[in-house]
Amino acid sequence: MSVWVIASSSASISSVLAAAGQDANLLIVGDDALAAALAQAPVVKIVHVRTNTVAEMYAQAVGAWLAEQGAQTVLAADFAPERSLAAAATAAMNGTWISSAIAWDNSSRSATVLVAGLAHETVSVQGPVALTLPAGEIPDGGNAVVEMLELTPWDGVSVLETQPIVASSADLSRADRVIGVGRGIAEEKDLAMISELAEAIGAQVGATRPLAEGHGWFDSYIGLTGQTIAAELYLAIGVSGQIHHAGGIRDSKIIVAINEDPQAPIFQEADYGIIGDLYEVVPALQASL
Repeated sequence: MSVWVIASSSASISSVLAAAGQDANLLIVGDDALAAALAQAPVVKIVHVRTNTVAEMYAQAVGAWLAEQGAQTVLAADFAPERSLAAAATAAMNGTWISSAIAWDNSSRSATVLVAGLAHETVSVQGPVALTLPAGEIPDGGNAVVEMLELTPWDGVSVLETQPIVASSADLSRADRVIGVGRGIAEEKDLAMISELAEAIGAQVGATRPLAEGHGWFDSYIGLTGQTIAAELYLAIGVSGQIHHAGGIRDSKIIVAINEDPQAPIFQEADYGIIGDLYEVVPALQASL
């Protein structure tokens, strides 16, 4: 069965290639720098579609080309451009789509997915399949010849403007102490008192998805599809504790929750809980330090 790995936005695909097996081929949809970084990928064949524009514009063409190659398995790291390209391949192959899997066994054609942070589910796949997996490191050890391929992008998308953003979220995956804030925080200016508490206890600050994607106060969030943490101490302030968020904090050693709602789901995850107004509890905590 023809196995292809797609790379477009990152060269960190070693774990994806490992899952794909020894007979995998690599399709690069990106610029020369990405191709250079992946030149030593341990694959049978490397095909490079050179582009400096939005990779998603090639989704339809990539899907059709992979179908023409007889692709039965398409893997990619779990990044937005790669998801678009792999999903297009699914449609072209008339196959099964599995998003954000955590493992793939090519010999048994089975994928492992995380179900709401509560369980690992293994699914067997028959027929064509495309899926995304966690990223890894930059691969090496290969010497495949790079073939150039020209595909026609869809002209319905154009880049109007590109603006760099200043990251407002820390990498929480290795932090020993983390404070997570939720919708209990009424205004962005109130994050100042959270930052003061974090500085006092040596913690990093993160947020739930509504504060990141809804308010735009953070550029990432804590949760199953965001940042997952395994902190020594996680302090949830004004966080309701919905299942998506709970799954992202479950590996933390000690969880402390502050919420004025005694029925908030976060208390089911917490080792210690404080029922009260965060605008009263947080200043009191800081004063006691």
